[in-house]
Amino acid sequence: MVRDITERQQAEKALRESERRLHLATKAANVGLWDWDLQTNTVWFSPEWKRQIGYEDHEIPNHFEVWQSRVHPDDLERALARVKAYVEKPWPNFENEFRFRHNDGSYRWILAQASLSPDAQGKLTRVLGSHIDITERKQADQRLHQLNRTYAVLSDINQLIVRERDTQTILDNACRIAVTTGGFLLAWISSRDKASGQLKLTAHSGATPDTLTVIKQILGDPKQGCAFTSQALATGDSAVCNDIERDPLAAAWREAALQRGYRAMSSFPLVVDGQRVGTLNLYAGKPDFFDADELRLLKELAMDISFALEIIQRETEHRHVEESHARLATAVDQAAEVIVITDTSGTIHYVNPAFERISGYTSVEAIGQNPRILKSGKQDAEFYRQMWGVLKQGGNLAGPFYQQAQKRRAF
Repeated sequence: MVRDITERQQAEKALRESERRLHLATKAANVGLWDWDLQTNTVWFSPEWKRQIGYEDHEIPNHFEVWQSRVHPDDLERALARVKAYVEKPWPNFENEFRFRHNDGSYRWILAQASLSPDAQGKLTRVLGSHIDITERKQADQRLHQLNRTYAVLSDINQLIVRERDTQTILDNACRIAVTTGGFLLAWISSRDKASGQLKLTAHSGATPDTLTVIKQILGDPKQGCAFTSQALATGDSAVCNDIERDPLAAAWREAALQRGYRAMSSFPLVVDGQRVGTLNLYAGKPDFFDADELRLLKELAMDISFALEIIQRETEHRHVEESHARLATAVDQAAEVIVITDTSGTIHYVNPAFERISGYTSVEAIGQNPRILKSGKQDAEFYRQMWGVLKQGGNLAGPFYQQAQKRRAF
């Protein structure tokens, strides 16, 4: 008996070619396929599915428990509930996102997509699906979310700086905003004591009483202190520890930090009038948190706080000068002695009430005039030449020259 199998061979060849193309496409797209038999609870995992998590094809058995055991504990209950709900009452376009353990111990974000497949009798007995590694996209979304939070911190603190003129209030609220809006686990600010030069804790947020004790110990002991805070003060640039668990410079306070969930920290100098007066210190719960974009924004934040401190300092100094001038003006106005202020050309700019009372000239009559209006005619030209010579050289008439004038009993 002879049978023409040309058509079957062509179909088998087309099928093999289709499978080859599918394999190449799924490999190129990094898509792992799986086929779950609901009757036997066995799962076929494609080679690409296994390569996604660091295994060769023969290294993982085909059991549903393999998938279940690798879902992150924090995601497992939610992921299982979604799968169960879909099997019991299917809906179009099933998707499930969860973290999945890799062979190296890390977790990758996976997007699972699936559809139920019926058997010959129309009963839904299989679930066909795919795994797509979306770790990079997820990390990018998380970084964008964090950067948006940092932008919000910048905005809130700048609004605070505009409306507030009390230094301590600004520092306290800057730390609070960094924690509540920026998502940092801890924020604290140190300032240098003017007398001793020692750093002291000035403001903080997110710290428990025992954490404050640790910070004060670090600031009080240079040998056991924070190398990154010291570096920020010494260099005038940010100092970053992106892995507290492994960085040797964090050894002095590593255990205390890890116990509190801190995995990365950075210190930023605060500069006022060119002087490094303190630091802003921020702690995050993830290693490698402080990337280039984050540091750029946080450096800007430290500069804004520094600018606010500088403005307040200048305003305070200006207010003190004005108060000092006001006190001096009061003293001059109330003095019993005659006080006359002139410029270097001799033009009168100010006379006090005692001048008006003793000379008989009002201030309106005297200001703009030359002191020669007070000449009595009893002094010779040499007397005035010597007097102006002393004054123009920055001298005063409280010495022998003044005594000589007193003897003449006339000015």
